[in-house]
Amino acid sequence: MNAATFPNRPEVLEGPMDLDREWVEIREEIRSVRQQQLDEWGGISDLLLTNFITGRCTEAEKRQVEGSLQRYPKVREWHDIVVEVLEKEFGR
Repeated sequence: MNAATFPNRPEVLEGPMDLDREWVEIREEIRSVRQQQLDEWGGISDLLLTNFITGRCTEAEKRQVEGSLQRYPKVREWHDIVVEVLEKEFGR
């Protein structure tokens, strides 16, 4: 490959060390996003929250979600939106 092959993409010509650096940056970005999700959601998944709303979780899961509803505003916000939609759509 040469510069004429990819005139607007100089990154194509970079060597393996640059690719390693890019993967390290991607890994760090993923870790950052995971940490942000943990900070905002407290480890509660959307599936667990959905099971809680529909009454399909264990007592331990119920306590976990109830605690997260108190501690994490994003969990409360998502919960309230879903419950509101279900009530409007299905009269739940």
